[in-house]
Amino acid sequence: MAKEKNTFKLPEEIGKGRNEEHIKKVLKERNKDFTLCIKIETHINLELERKCLEMDVPKSFLIQFLIKDFLKK
Repeated sequence: MAKEKNTFKLPEEIGKGRNEEHIKKVLKERNKDFTLCIKIETHINLELERKCLEMDVPKSFLIQFLIKDFLKK
């Protein structure tokens, strides 16, 4: 039996580069975090910033910690 030569060729663009839309979709599905926007009084924000500097943590970390602690109770 004679072996046939494979003459089928794929278009040049297949397999080259990244599909940016697909990457964005995958990352969006994988990272389902939400942004929470809150409004607080200036003096509370200043105190919060001072406390965060003392603890050397970002405000978002402290707020997430407080929310998680609140939800446990």
